[in-house]
Amino acid sequence: MNIMCNNKVVLNILGTDYYLNTDESVEYAQKLGEELDTTLRAIRDGSSISVMQSAVLAALSYLDDLKKVKSENDALHDQLKNYHNIIMKNKNELDKLRKNENKNKKAD
Repeated sequence: MNIMCNNKVVLNILGTDYYLNTDESVEYAQKLGEELDTTLRAIRDGSSISVMQSAVLAALSYLDDLKKVKSENDALHDQLKNYHNIIMKNKNELDKLRKNENKNKKAD
C-alpha cells in the first residue's frame, strides 16, 4: 500500500523535534503537537516522572476521551435510528389514513 503524504511538518515536543509527513494541514498538525506538548508538560509539572511515563499517561487520557466520545456517538446514532424508525412508522400510518380518506371521498 502506497501512502501519499503531501505536507511535511516539524513538531517540537518537550524540546525534541519530530519530523512528520501528513495529509493534514501543517496548521492542524502543529496544533496537535502544541496540544501534546502542553499536555505532557502539565503531566510532568513538579514531578520526576520520565518522558515515557508522561507519554503513557497522556495516551491513556486521550484514549479515555476517545472511548467516551465514541460511546456518546454510538448513543446518538442509536437515538437517530430510533427517531428515523418513529418517523417512518408515522409516515406509513399517515399514508394509510390518506388512502382511506381517498376511498371514502370516492365512495361519497
